[in-house]
Amino acid sequence: MISDERMEKALHYLVDTDESTADAFAYMKKLEDNKKTVLGKVFVQSVGTVADRTAIAAVSSEYAEYLEQMEDAWADYKLLENKRATERIVIDVYRTISANQRNG
Repeated sequence: MISDERMEKALHYLVDTDESTADAFAYMKKLEDNKKTVLGKVFVQSVGTVADRTAIAAVSSEYAEYLEQMEDAWADYKLLENKRATERIVIDVYRTISANQRNG
């Protein structure tokens, strides 16, 4: 059984994480948009054929660092989203139990 206190905790968590979830999503999208910029900066500083320069950019430390930031941003965002989904389930179960108690 889900108590009133647990349901309220779930509701407060959702309210309290609205902004941080939006911020995490925005940061993740910003990083996604910067992919070509990160690769391009290394590409233009490299020498060789287009294929060589593309390969150099793809294995550069700058791009590896970018990929790590992207992975961390995705993980942070998904963790918030997963926790929020769990709290929504708690609220839904609470509502179902409450409705069943009223009807039965």
